[in-house]
Amino acid sequence: ADASFDHWDFDATATYIFSPDVRTYARFATGYLSGGVLGGTTFKPETVKSYEVGLKADALDKSLRVNVAAFITRRKDVQTLGFNVASGTFLFASPFGHEEGFEIELIAKPSANFTFNASYGYLHQKLAADPVNGPVNSLAPKNTISVGAQYDSPYFSNGSHVQFRLDGFFKDKRLSDPIESASTLALTTLPSRFDVNARLSLMELPIGSSRINIAAWAQNLTNNRK
Repeated sequence: ADASFDHWDFDATATYIFSPDVRTYARFATGYLSGGVLGGTTFKPETVKSYEVGLKADALDKSLRVNVAAFITRRKDVQTLGFNVASGTFLFASPFGHEEGFEIELIAKPSANFTFNASYGYLHQKLAADPVNGPVNSLAPKNTISVGAQYDSPYFSNGSHVQFRLDGFFKDKRLSDPIESASTLALTTLPSRFDVNARLSLMELPIGSSRINIAAWAQNLTNNRK
């Protein structure tokens, strides 16, 4: 099989600066994912048009940063991987996909040694039914949350310091199979989960004429088995 594709993409952003600490923006962009060949079958390119507005602001003498964004995307010929016993892994294209959502991010630095962050994202995604495979499930979670805290110790006499970071991530329940099937729904519905990770680092340790970072980390501290 042989396939060839080319495409131009565009990106335009307008920014309005209210003050040195507050600015808003509006953005339009297009995106492209090349078509190709899988199993001797040619598949179409995927294209997207994206609209986004947002606000970025620093407050409380720059100790708090707030980022807010809302977006709409319109996708065409959404490339999706499916699987069945007869064909194995195969690729098909939903005629279109609609997505709307928003994100909020907060970063607080109350002192030189402590930094806290939190974010929340909401996504509503709908994919059109495929002419051959029927309804197509969205695999994206609707709600995601992350929280984190970081401590940076005062610098030692050699210029190094200790950094400790703790992060938590929440992911809403979601599906893992894009093709709707009543017989496998119980197996392909993934429950929501919250994971906790930690990292302890020795930063900027002088070794000869260089400085290195050494870190130890652990993931899934709560032993989440979902």
